[in-house]
Amino acid sequence: MKEETSKRDYQQEAAVYMKSETHGGEDVSIYAKGPMSHLFEGTVEQSYIAHAMAYSACIGPFDKTTHPSCEFERGF
Repeated sequence: MKEETSKRDYQQEAAVYMKSETHGGEDVSIYAKGPMSHLFEGTVEQSYIAHAMAYSACIGPFDKTTHPSCEFERGF
């Protein structure tokens, strides 16, 4: 079952106990323009952003990706 993160009473689970918060968990804006910008539409979880950025930049675990944008960036 998927958690409803947009509900007012949603509480994010934490892996490490801390005496005070380090991030309030507020929504942040992210803007994208150009190839692969469709990956950044709507509301997404913050962990998704790093993966989508790596995928669209053809780096990290996605450096062997064969989508046309990566082939153009690599020049082959």
